[in-house]
Amino acid sequence: MRDDDHWVVTGQKVWSSKAHFADWCLLLVRTDAEAPKHKGISCLVVDMQSPGVTWRPLVQLSGRRDFNELFLEDVRVPIDNVLGPVDGGWPLIRAALAHERGTLWRSTQDPSAERLARARRPVPPRADGRPVGRRRLPPPGGAGLHRAQVFAAHTLRILPRLHGASDAPPEAALQKLFGSEIQQRTLELAMAIAGPYAQLGRDHRALDGGEWEEAYLYSRSVTISSGTSEVLRNLVAQQALGLPRAG
Repeated sequence: MRDDDHWVVTGQKVWSSKAHFADWCLLLVRTDAEAPKHKGISCLVVDMQSPGVTWRPLVQLSGRRDFNELFLEDVRVPIDNVLGPVDGGWPLIRAALAHERGTLWRSTQDPSAERLARARRPVPPRADGRPVGRRRLPPPGGAGLHRAQVFAAHTLRILPRLHGASDAPPEAALQKLFGSEIQQRTLELAMAIAGPYAQLGRDHRALDGGEWEEAYLYSRSVTISSGTSEVLRNLVAQQALGLPRAG
């Protein structure tokens, strides 16, 4: 709602990443109630210290608190704090989401070969000198390493397309869909390779210890963030394959 030289924002958002660290946030808000659903939306830059802004942590399976529930009650945002044109926020956020989805795992969350390589290295013997056995690998077994390598190569392949795109290319949705699901499968495989050592503390000499368990539990969230796998499959079907909308 517009009030003189401010926007007044009231609303709630679940799954606000790093809200407890952020000084500023980007909000998509409806600034024209009469416009069609993808029109009349503006992108506001909001000071997280503004009166009326509160957040509540969401505790994950791993015990970490990376995500939050964000509450806004009559938050006043200066009219100059609009990113891009008024009522033109939807194309901006589509482009931003494409870059996030297409480059999500060119970072410390990369689920590719490096994790598996560390999990596959020999495990030191136990204190009594006997070797430590490993369980039979579940599907996809060793194929998981190849899929991770293909994923990493595909990430590099689409970067030029993302850089030059003014809108959201469908490859970004495919990349995030493939990357999030391969991360889950890779960590399931890594946990099987490591066996019981995966749940030991980080200081254990056999493996990286609790890192595996924490990463495995965290991976439950990656098929939700940046668009759920169900939403992304619809985007790929409609935008890449030209299939009609369901229903």
